[in-house]
Amino acid sequence: MAGGFFIGRAGIGGYREGWRRGRIPFAGSYVIMKTSTMAVQIGVGKDATGAMSFPIYQNATFSHPAFGQSTGYDYSRSGNPTRRILEEGIAQLDGGVRGFAFSSGMAAITNLLLLFKQGDHLVVTEDLYGGTFRLIDKVFARHGLEATYVDTSDASRVAEAIRENTRAILLEVPTNPLLKVADIRKISDVAKDKGILTIVDNTFMTPYLMQPLGFGGGRRRVQRHQVHLRP
Repeated sequence: MAGGFFIGRAGIGGYREGWRRGRIPFAGSYVIMKTSTMAVQIGVGKDATGAMSFPIYQNATFSHPAFGQSTGYDYSRSGNPTRRILEEGIAQLDGGVRGFAFSSGMAAITNLLLLFKQGDHLVVTEDLYGGTFRLIDKVFARHGLEATYVDTSDASRVAEAIRENTRAILLEVPTNPLLKVADIRKISDVAKDKGILTIVDNTFMTPYLMQPLGFGGGRRRVQRHQVHLRP
């Protein structure tokens, strides 16, 4: 499966009767849409050719209008219109400001962990997907990234595990395989007080059922310290 992560300012949506109301710009205003409606509208009418459904651009390279001028695309590995629409769409569904698509969830997590340096410390869910655990314990540990594994369903244990060199809290919600649930809002508040990141791996739920960025504290409160991963 493909994977990605989202960086967001939370609080633009909420829950109501099992679905989140999302706000999208329209004609200088905002339109409230159900998550399912937002999903089917991703990319509609955004192609320069007039195609209603956004096409799959399989280009390896893109031409430039003239020397020193660019359409914003050169090689598909650095940017592709189809991938851009995907990233914008899934970020919108999750209430984020940017989305980044990868070929797998593990690729997304690897890229995210590269934000940290030798000597940094993470507080991590103990009941963690095995691939993520091995990535941290067998690969990044060799480069000096430290991790403490705790039961993140108990927010007090998370707070107790934070050190001076802690840079992020990595939550898997619900966990794989035991389906434990963490209080994202409470833990995110702890992280904000400490000036560290909250990272949420939404491995099961999809944005239809849960948007971790929305647990940042309310409709008008800006959440600047949360990153959301999902498969």
